[in-house]
Amino acid sequence: MEDGNAAPFDVSYFLKSCTDLEKSYEKLLGEKKKCECSLGEALKSAQDIKEKYQQEKKKNFEISLAISENTDELVKKQTYTEKLGKLENITSSWCTVFGVYDNVKNQNDDFRKKIDMLKREKEQEKLHAQEQIQMMESRRQQEVETYEKLMRGNKNKLMELEGLIVELDLDVAAKDVEINKLSSRIGEIQQEHEKEKQELEKKIEELIEENEKNNHKNMDYTKLEKEHLHMKQSLGKTTKKGTLLREYSIVSRYLSKEIHVSKNGKLAYLFFISNPSIVKRSNRRIYEVKKRRTGRRNIHVNDKSEDENVEPVRNTNIFRNKYNYIPSMEEVREDISIFKKEKSFYFTEHSILELINIENNIIVLNIEGKFFEDINVVFAEVTKYLLNKYLAILGVHPYNIKSLNLRSDETER
Repeated sequence: MEDGNAAPFDVSYFLKSCTDLEKSYEKLLGEKKKCECSLGEALKSAQDIKEKYQQEKKKNFEISLAISENTDELVKKQTYTEKLGKLENITSSWCTVFGVYDNVKNQNDDFRKKIDMLKREKEQEKLHAQEQIQMMESRRQQEVETYEKLMRGNKNKLMELEGLIVELDLDVAAKDVEINKLSSRIGEIQQEHEKEKQELEKKIEELIEENEKNNHKNMDYTKLEKEHLHMKQSLGKTTKKGTLLREYSIVSRYLSKEIHVSKNGKLAYLFFISNPSIVKRSNRRIYEVKKRRTGRRNIHVNDKSEDENVEPVRNTNIFRNKYNYIPSMEEVREDISIFKKEKSFYFTEHSILELINIENNIIVLNIEGKFFEDINVVFAEVTKYLLNKYLAILGVHPYNIKSLNLRSDETER
């Protein structure tokens, strides 16, 4: 058999198609690899078959030469059956070769058909992808336009914000300057306040010293008062009235000179006398003594006696402030009425809160009746209010506390 009888096999086209398939379609790589493996095996078997064919051809050529040379000998020596056996072996080998070739050819045809189908699908996918690309480009253009519009708006807003920031920076700078001025002014005010505080502390210390001195004087006055009472008792026991009156007038003059208390131009001895009957009696006696003395000496009415020459008392405490100011009864009553208005939720129609007296820098109150709260709480609130109002007051004492609490009555009911 000759090589011209075999059909031509385009291996390069097959390899190109396979490479194209590898690049475009990854799904068929497994099948491609399997086909390449089978095709490589087929090519190897074809080469082996060709080599065997060449060898057999050479052998056949040699055999034909030997046959042609020794036809007679071969015809005689070899039988026809041996030649037929050799020919059958050769034909069987060629049949196997042609069967493999037919299988490879059929596989190539199938691959070509698949390649054509894949190319068509690829073209369709390309068209579909182009359409999608056009749609995406149109969308991208729209999004770009909207983004540019937003960017323009944001830029305008940013410019406005920058302008506002500049204005705010200017305002902040101006306010910083004002704050610095105010801080400096505050420092000056604090210094002035400290100076005033120091001056007031000095004045308070001076006032405390004066109060201590006055307390010492008051102690002396109490001693004089005791002596005066003792003298009064001794005067009551004596028998000679004229001499007693003279001694009493002398003692009273002495005490008036020591105390220096004046009222409407006349001397008064109420500071060291506590019993009103004694006050009236003593004033009457002093008046009689003065009258007798004026009658004896024939002194003119307009002339001044030795008692009238006594200088009146002058208050040395000219720095009156909240620390030494003692309120009057009317002021305390007004403050109590203000407290009733502010704390009206404590009081009922049957509640009583009134001022009794102010003694020795102590306010005495009368509180009784029905209240919406415990009477002790109301009294504590009143004391707190008055002590905060008047710092010179030492305390608030109750004159009479009687309560009928509404809450306790309601719970009993």
